[in-house]
Amino acid sequence: MDTQRLFYKFRKTIPRRLIMLPLNMSKRLYVYLRVVMCRKFGWKVPDSYAMKVEWIKLYDRNPMYVQLADKVKVKEYVKELVGEEYLIKTLGVYKSAEDIDFNKLPDRFVLKTNNASGTNIICRDKSKLDISAARAKLQKWVEDRSFGWKAGEWHYRLIEPRILCEEFVNDKNGELRDYKFFCFNGVPRFVWVDIDRYKPDKSRAIFDAEWNRQNMTLATPDYKGDVKKPENYDLMLKIAAKLSQGLKLVRVDLYNVDGKILFGEMTFFSGDMFFRPRKFDKVWGSLIDIEK
Repeated sequence: MDTQRLFYKFRKTIPRRLIMLPLNMSKRLYVYLRVVMCRKFGWKVPDSYAMKVEWIKLYDRNPMYVQLADKVKVKEYVKELVGEEYLIKTLGVYKSAEDIDFNKLPDRFVLKTNNASGTNIICRDKSKLDISAARAKLQKWVEDRSFGWKAGEWHYRLIEPRILCEEFVNDKNGELRDYKFFCFNGVPRFVWVDIDRYKPDKSRAIFDAEWNRQNMTLATPDYKGDVKKPENYDLMLKIAAKLSQGLKLVRVDLYNVDGKILFGEMTFFSGDMFFRPRKFDKVWGSLIDIEK
């Protein structure tokens, strides 16, 4: 493992430790910035991306954040604004893991909780799935309300926990390429593409909205190869802009499966952004309009 990957792997362990500190929200964010993000603490004149994101966490209580971060309820929002054809099919929504009838599920599916990140079970072959272990893992996740405390993301704590089951999708190459659009005040400005996103050695390519490759990294090593712009990229931009209207900052995740665009999720406060070179922290920060 090269030095860059080793550093990123170490940093991912730090937020889990911070959650155990007996601190209020503002002090927790102070420690998070100093230890994890290596940033100086100061709220008077926030100018960088990282600092403005933390400012928004503390002072902006837009109720839309709760609805749009909820992986179940956000689908109604997407359906209303851009259309149901961009949604991955929902197979079930459950309060408890015991409510899941695996016999009624297809051979391939995805299970996830609606109020966290990374709490996914991707089943490619039901005959090989350890159902008891899957139930135990899902129940642990759905009962865990701590995700919102990890980096001060308050809105996750207000989401009513549910388990969502969705249709399994991938392209003809067996991949599911994820395009993450960073939108500022309803305008997509940057997009990153994760390569081998479920593998330990995943990497990332970053572009501006015109699909110009950016010489930068964000918490994940840079992908060394070329990434072709999707043929319907302009439509993806329009969808991201439509979904992000009226919001200071949001990341809109879209999939492109053999030309078919599918909605992934909407993420606020993507603040764990270790910009390299550091100048991009100010470049991205200049795009966030906040009121003091």
